[in-house]
Amino acid sequence: ATVFHFETAGDTLGWQAANTHVTALASGATPAHAGLGSLRVDFAKTGASFDGPQVRVGNVHGAAGRTVTFRVRVPALTGAAELLAFTQYAGNWTWRSHAINPTLDAWNTLTLDVPATDNVQTLGIWLRLADPQTGTLHLDAVNY
Repeated sequence: ATVFHFETAGDTLGWQAANTHVTALASGATPAHAGLGSLRVDFAKTGASFDGPQVRVGNVHGAAGRTVTFRVRVPALTGAAELLAFTQYAGNWTWRSHAINPTLDAWNTLTLDVPATDNVQTLGIWLRLADPQTGTLHLDAVNY
């Protein structure tokens, strides 16, 4: 079932910037993977490190023991890019992730299997970039 759909303008459903590369968040934006809206994530990646915009949501219930699916539209970029879906869990913020090399200027599907024993604290996505650049990615239809 779709848990996060971002259909309502102004309601990010608890998703927030997780680092300084994110310059703005807006829900209800287009394009959408499903429905009418998505979460727009504007970013300005600076520096030479392999880093980039990261957004996450806390107070996640019901993800343990399921496969979480994220749909992310990645803009046209320069240089190397990696798109990660992640959870943090277990009270000590242990990290579990799955990464792909994204298709640019297109919707990408990431899945992350969450063991039933994980007490999930956050879900998120992280676009890691080699080159400094600005752009916009869109998150939509997070299911589990």
